[in-house]
Amino acid sequence: MGLSIFKIFNIFGRVSSWAEMALEDGKITLSEVANLAEELAVILGIPLEIDIAQPVKESTENSDEVISQAEASPHKTEA
Repeated sequence: MGLSIFKIFNIFGRVSSWAEMALEDGKITLSEVANLAEELAVILGIPLEIDIAQPVKESTENSDEVISQAEASPHKTEA
């Protein structure tokens, strides 16, 4: 697969502008990396689909119960 000089410059331009945008806050997120990968795939003509699962918050129902149990029976230390 040969890359034309136009594609090479296009890739460098996309990566450069992406880096400026992604590094504005000092962090690079997974979604920003996925966006770059999708943009580069389009330039190269590669079919790409990225699915990023969103983190699920854990239920806090049991955490209150665990805290109250710990307060009810404090650990004893022997001297």
